[in-house]
Amino acid sequence: MAIKDVVFDVSSSGTCGFITYNPLANYRKGASYEIFAGREISVALAKMSFEPKYFNAYESVKLTQDEINSLEGWTNYMKERYPVVGHITASKKKD
Repeated sequence: MAIKDVVFDVSSSGTCGFITYNPLANYRKGASYEIFAGREISVALAKMSFEPKYFNAYESVKLTQDEINSLEGWTNYMKERYPVVGHITASKKKD
């Protein structure tokens, strides 16, 4: 999953402190955040939307200041919880 073209390894999702109850629980098939797995989701998070039109749309959708602030909050949240494993480059961006 990527935010602001930064790819996060969310495979540790499903952990709570030192207890692992189901790695990938939130992102596996049929789970609540499955729709975000494998996508650039900046705009979707900023707009708090599950609409697919906002996936892979970073840099192509203008955000309001409130949405930019929300996205910054999400970016910080993810950086605190999940390791960065890569970056999306212009030549790798696809819908």
